[in-house]
Amino acid sequence: MENENIILFSSDDWGWKTSKYQLAIRFSRQNKVLFISSIGFRTPTVSRQDLSRIFNKLKSFFKGIRRIDENLYVLTPLVIPLRKNRIIKWLNLLFLRTQVRWARSRLGMKKPYIFVFAQNWYELVKKMPRKRLINYCVDEHSGFKVADPESFKELNQRMCQQSDIVLCSSNLLTENYKKFNPNTYHISHGVNYTLFSKAVFGTDLETAPEVAGLKAPVLGFWGHISYEWVDADLLKYLAENRPNWTIVLIGRNSMAADEFASHGNILLIGEKNFEELPSFCKKIDVH
Repeated sequence: MENENIILFSSDDWGWKTSKYQLAIRFSRQNKVLFISSIGFRTPTVSRQDLSRIFNKLKSFFKGIRRIDENLYVLTPLVIPLRKNRIIKWLNLLFLRTQVRWARSRLGMKKPYIFVFAQNWYELVKKMPRKRLINYCVDEHSGFKVADPESFKELNQRMCQQSDIVLCSSNLLTENYKKFNPNTYHISHGVNYTLFSKAVFGTDLETAPEVAGLKAPVLGFWGHISYEWVDADLLKYLAENRPNWTIVLIGRNSMAADEFASHGNILLIGEKNFEELPSFCKKIDVH
């Protein structure tokens, strides 16, 4: 694609180095891209993590349209986080339409290609003028503990049926969604080869000090460490039954602080810059 307008309705906030972020960066090299941050899946709690996210979203909202690069822009929309009230739902849809319409007008995006990464954008995008609507499925959101399963299944079916193309990151999702739209295809996640090949071929790359002294084998995971994506019971089972293995977890931790406290061979490293990951990868035997 070249010289096109593209809007990505994300399931993540800007800055997380997920597939949405990577696509936005790459599309913007030859196209004008508007990345719209997530509107969330659930009503927030009064936890420190949720309050911090609300504060950050408000800061981003008041910045308006942020220009990240020459052809890349980010919008953080504002919604009222009360999702079960019909009046609030109607107001949120009105707010979203107004904000997105304003952003499109400012950027001159009349009929863009629209990529959608979550079903909760359905009411907003279903009648939006566009060249193509692409439903990009990377997770089965109906399986999330914070989501209303039946509601998400229904919205997902509608989104698939409304889309011109459905792209899925796994064979299972592809087979499940083909019954809703025959133009459903499997596209596996890629990897930043230039960056991560340094772990194998980068002679000047030093191993991260946090893992340099670990004995093999070392199993590694980087990403969001939450109960939605990480099987805590499986990791504890492996740690108990393979005490000579070291399991390294890198990333934001949304689990209980003491979830792995009794397992000395499970290490929580915390969040690291994306560019630092090859230095950890160099030590890890199984990813």
